[in-house]
Amino acid sequence: MPTHEGKCRSTRLYNGVVTWDFETYMSYIKSISDSSVPVMCVNYGNGTPREAAAWVYYANVVKKYNIRSGR
Repeated sequence: MPTHEGKCRSTRLYNGVVTWDFETYMSYIKSISDSSVPVMCVNYGNGTPREAAAWVYYANVVKKYNIRSGR
């Protein structure tokens, strides 16, 4: 989320913590412009390959977001 002046959008806060979920993030990215590209990162620290694959499946097959690898 941009932090420079004039580009900030309000976020949902709960006890001072941003409470965005995946769908809220994707909606925000799409609201910026048609050419905006989401930046995604699977849980590399303590996640599993199965968890990462499920997220990719949900994002690209179920929701058809067409998120591509940065490689």
